[in-house]
Amino acid sequence: MKTSFLFVLPVAVFLLTGCNGDTKQAQARLDRANEMYEQNEYFGAKNEIDSIRTLYPKEFEILRKALT
Repeated sequence: MKTSFLFVLPVAVFLLTGCNGDTKQAQARLDRANEMYEQNEYFGAKNEIDSIRTLYPKEFEILRKALT
């Protein structure tokens, strides 16, 4: 029982911290897409949004912001 707990705990911590990193990276891409859009670089902004959709499909809040 103790051995399985020692195995599950690091896996759970890894999964929880991994999600936060993805959110930050997706937000950074969204910020970059917004900068490109403001500079009239529409093709580059669209590519960044497409990258968010491909690389971070579970970041629903960021995807929602990207599509607006």
